Amino acid sequence: MYAIRERERERVFILLIVLFKTNTIYFYLCRDISQILSLLNQRQKQQVEPTVAAPSPINKDKYVELKIVDDSKFNYFNKQDIIDLETKGYLVKDQFLTNTKDQQEQQQLSIQDIYLECDGLYESKKLKEANMSRGDGKWNDKSIRSDSLVWLNKETNKDLQEGRLPNISKLLQRIDNLRIELNNTINYASEKTQTQLAIYPNGGRYVKHCDSFLGGNSRRITIIYYLNYEWKQQDGGQLRLYDGRNGSTSDVDPIGDRVLIFLSEHIEHEVLESNCDKRMAITTWLY
Repeated sequence: MYAIRERERERVFILLIVLFKTNTIYFYLCRDISQILSLLNQRQKQQVEPTVAAPSPINKDKYVELKIVDDSKFNYFNKQDIIDLETKGYLVKDQFLTNTKDQQEQQQLSIQDIYLECDGLYESKKLKEANMSRGDGKWNDKSIRSDSLVWLNKETNKDLQEGRLPNISKLLQRIDNLRIELNNTINYASEKTQTQLAIYPNGGRYVKHCDSFLGGNSRRITIIYYLNYEWKQQDGGQLRLYDGRNGSTSDVDPIGDRVLIFLSEHIEHEVLESNCDKRMAITTWLY
């Protein structure tokens, strides 16, 4: 009888050891799986906003072919601008508010008035920290992107709808005139736009990325209007453009009343670190 009880104790003891080891293995397995998932999530976030592979340039001299069909309808643009967009992938236009053949338009807007309205949106906390996204997931990482933004689409922005941003509204119409001009002069056939105001703080940046995203994004042209009318070289915040054909780069100063236009699908770019309190830009995408 005693021997039987001893054997039962041994079986119980062995069973306990097996259960202990099984639970221990389960614990470490769960821990390791959790760590693996965490690392994968971090790596996913480090990829910023995933971009589609940029379409190949049609040849080494041109990104795209843009055929002028009616040069009599040029107002802001000219033939050389279209050539620059084809060959360099971008163009820069200064003194945007007065660079028009329409004399009435030249008198309508002041960059200082537009700046004040944008600053008012910032001070009233209408801007939110910019997120990055993949599919339905969104996250924020200031080491990758550190601006704050507000969407300026008339369909959704109540301040625009209710007339509280008259100068921004006029600027947006002026920018939309660029879309209409491209439609009329090179048959660009753009009907949809999307616009945002972005403000970078001191130390803010946005790492290298592309404006066309996985999942059906069809942005074709990026138009950036800079509001930094007192910008100095030491303020930083230049936009660095990358030429995917040869690896060269070009830095564009974010000077007030300057417009930068580039091919959204082809030109990777980054916002270099800003050294001023508020680096402001309004960006419109043509679809």
